[in-house]
Parts: sequence; C-alpha cells; structure tokens
Amino acid sequence: MYNLNNETKLATRDGFGNAIVDLGKNPNIVVLSAGVGDSTRAYKFKEKFPKRYIESGIAEQSMIGMSCGLALAGKIPFPTSFATFLPGRCYDHIRQSVCYSNLNVKLIATHAGLTVGADGATHQMMEDIAIMRALPNLQIIVPCDSLETEKATKAIVNVNGPFYLRLGREKIPVFTNPDTPFEIGKAVTLKEAKVQLITDSESGVGVVSQITGEKGVLIGDSKGNCFLKYIYATRKIATNVCICRG
Repeated sequence: MYNLNNETKLATRDGFGNAIVDLGKNPNIVVLSAGVGDSTRAYKFKEKFPKRYIESGIAEQSMIGMSCGLALAGKIPFPTSFATFLPGRCYDHIRQSVCYSNLNVKLIATHAGLTVGADGATHQMMEDIAIMRALPNLQIIVPCDSLETEKATKAIVNVNGPFYLRLGREKIPVFTNPDTPFEIGKAVTLKEAKVQLITDSESGVGVVSQITGEKGVLIGDSKGNCFLKYIYATRKIATNVCICRG
C-alpha cells in the first residue's frame, strides 16, 4: 500500500486540481477563486466547467460570502486561495458565516506552511491550523501527498458541513498508491516500530525514549505498543490512539 522510497514528486495542490475536475460531473459543485486560480490549480475546473467557476478577484471576504449563498442554495462551493489569504484575510467571514451556520462549504488553501518558494515570508502561513481548529463544526484535513489529496477532495464532498483542506506548493514524494486506504478521522499505520514507551503519569502523554529514525508520528496504545503512523485529519483522530511526544 505504500512506497516510502518512491522518487516521484507531485505537489498536493496538483492532486486537488485532478480531483476537482473528476468531481465536476456533479452539477452542484461550484469552484471559486480569488485571483490565483492558476496557482491553486482551480483553473483546471474552469477549463472544463467554465459556467460553474466564479472569479472573485482579490476579494477573499466576498468569495466566502458568495460561497455561503451557494451553500444555502444547495450547491457545494469550493472557495480556493493561498493559506495566507484563506483564512488569513477572511477569518471573520469563515467564523461567522461558514462555521457558526455549519454550511456545506469546502475551503481549499494552498501554499500553506514554509514551502512557498519564491513567494517569500509574507506568504508563509504557519498559524492557520491553530486558528481553524478553534472553530465549531469545521473539520481539517492535511493530506500527505498528491494521491491522498485526490481522495480527500472526493471524500469531503460526501460529508455535509464545512471542511478546511490544507495543501502545499512544493512537490513532495508520492508514497501512497491508489489502493492506500483513506478515511476521514482515521490514522494509518505505515510501519510498526519497536520503541521504549514511558508514560508521564502527570500529563498522561507518552514519552518515546528511542526513536527508530523513520519519518512519521509515533503513536502508542493503552497496552504500551507503539506504531509509526501519519495522521491526515488534524481535528478528528481515531479514539484508540494517542500522540506520543519525545
């Protein structure tokens, strides 16, 4: 199910571009852009379904308002922009209109984190997950690669309510494949790892004293077993696992 040595690299935003075109067969899906459709890969939807593509220009607040109206009319809007602008410039509108109203709006933010290339420090959105996790009804997904982004994009359409899909600009290794399972809110085991797990009785958080060197998140269960996992859902996590810090 996984190829951790795969040298193929694609940006997660490319996975979104591929998936949204496939989803365009659904006449209720509408894509909105705030002047950066080429960079977010929303333009791919525009090329095939121009009548359901709305260009708001550099007006992220207005784009969110239009998305809410579309959701209330029974459509499934996908407002898209860079993370520094969505939620950076429209947080209040997301909070008040999307999340408090629990509207079926799928927020797509690309260029998240540090890897924004030549765009520079002004576009390095680091705090978006912290901001968005505090909002009611909103679910957050950070896909691990391009293929998982395709699955995540298609999955959120089938769940009513607001989502925040956090994507990147730079190309990264594609280590999943079409058969790799994806389920919203579930952790996936990459590799079992033998580590010594010490529980901090005061905080209840596991402390890993030996690291295997593999990339991933070490997660322990109630029996003291520890597994190497990645977690793509940062808000809803399987209840039978706990994150181990060390």
